[in-house]
Amino acid sequence: MNKNETVPVKNYTTMNVNESLIQSTFVNNKISLSEYGNYTAIAIGEKTAMITFIIRPQRKPFAPKDVRVTCEIHSANVIWTSNLNGGSTQNFSIKYKSLNDRNYQEYKKVALDQGKGHKMNVTVDNLMQASEYVFVVIARNNFGATDSTEMPNCTTGYIQTSVQKPNIGGIIGGTVGGIFCIILVLIFIAINRKYQINCVVSERNPNLR
Repeated sequence: MNKNETVPVKNYTTMNVNESLIQSTFVNNKISLSEYGNYTAIAIGEKTAMITFIIRPQRKPFAPKDVRVTCEIHSANVIWTSNLNGGSTQNFSIKYKSLNDRNYQEYKKVALDQGKGHKMNVTVDNLMQASEYVFVVIARNNFGATDSTEMPNCTTGYIQTSVQKPNIGGIIGGTVGGIFCIILVLIFIAINRKYQINCVVSERNPNLR
């Protein structure tokens, strides 16, 4: 501590310095339960600067916020906003399930925290097409894990299989060809019948032997 600084006292501390530029750090590694709460630091000189902050005990992370999801055919893009890390470095993962499943499965990819209020996203792939899924974002640090309270859902798309249209031209052509063949057969029969000679013996002459 510099000679011009006063000894910090509980609840209110004043530090007087005679330097034009100084960076001061106050560290307290042992904070009792009663000392957690809101604090305000004020720097007074030619200008006054003030900062307010909160000291909380370390804990598991706060729940991720603003969770949204959009689905493609075999994947879903999950978007959320990171929250306070609970005083320990946090990371994020996604768990999901289809409406036909009883249990969630956790996606293999992990997203690292980039600070409170940062927009983050993870794409979950290998999903079944034309299926509805529910998604949950998990924030995790050394003190535990917290699920998002928002659990959005979406339905994956599907690939429409092409349907064979009937070949109208082929059907008409085949029908006309069949009719034409039938007509030719009928004409052929008619011609043969025209030149056919029918011999009928009505009475036998007994003198002819």
